[in-house]
Amino acid sequence: MLKPDQVKTQEFITGLRHTINEEGKVVIALDENGNSERIGRGLTFGVELEQVGITRYNNGCLHEINQMFSGRERFKQVTDGSISGNGSEFVSGIMEWTSIENVQKAVRLIRQSGGRPHSSCGVHVHIDGGRFLQDPAALIRLIKIVDKYERLMYHSLNADNRMTGRWSRPVCQDFLNRVCALRKPSIDDIRREWYKRNGGSQHYRYDHSRYRLLNLHALFSKGTIEFRCFNSTLHAGRVKTYIQLCGHIVAQALLTKRASKGQRAFNQDRAKYEVRTWLIRLGLIGDTYATARKLLTQHLQGDSTYHRS
Repeated sequence: MLKPDQVKTQEFITGLRHTINEEGKVVIALDENGNSERIGRGLTFGVELEQVGITRYNNGCLHEINQMFSGRERFKQVTDGSISGNGSEFVSGIMEWTSIENVQKAVRLIRQSGGRPHSSCGVHVHIDGGRFLQDPAALIRLIKIVDKYERLMYHSLNADNRMTGRWSRPVCQDFLNRVCALRKPSIDDIRREWYKRNGGSQHYRYDHSRYRLLNLHALFSKGTIEFRCFNSTLHAGRVKTYIQLCGHIVAQALLTKRASKGQRAFNQDRAKYEVRTWLIRLGLIGDTYATARKLLTQHLQGDSTYHRS
């Protein structure tokens, strides 16, 4: 990705003006007083952290977390029937992109308070989907992008178990084919196809159509794009990585004008190279995303800098 494109992507995601510094790095532009300049609304996000070890009625951790947040960003703690044993789910409010560091602190507090990952748990990331409701073509691009790269996503996240499980199934191919065949589709057309091909209804809050890697029931019922492909973790760096990955996928769908249909073949022997180049195309470049690139490629086979044909 070229530097001007990196600037555009970062400005779109954060809503803050960016520039290229003397070292050639894309950074937030600061005025003479050291303040950033807001130039757009940016993307907002939310995160759901399922864990065992802290019950719904043990809310000391929640109180400590919410010392860092105010207004709509405040966390809540809820029960979840899918969690085995004594556990609960910490659900963030609507977060500004600049709040990611505080979300990491919240994850650490949950772990320090006795929360633990578990095979019955997961992490769900929500990204503001309001723009898609006004731009059906962008929504179809998002569906194509996720379908094309979902095998890379599952493998880079070390979440192959979710690809064949119940809670995070791949994009429904029948649904994809139907929406791609629509001529000048409206958001209502896509909505109808979603529930027709996946079953269910938008009128049910916990409709079973939501059990997809890309959950559009969340978009049609509450205006967010939900990604459900993440295994349980209370590693702050991983949670940050998941948020960054989802935000950049959404940004790509909104900023590009076209996306090709068809799944990308997955080659285990060159997986590290393929995932790394995909992350670069998304804009996960530079020191800001060094942890994300490391966590998403460190367990994969091959060389990250080249592959043999």
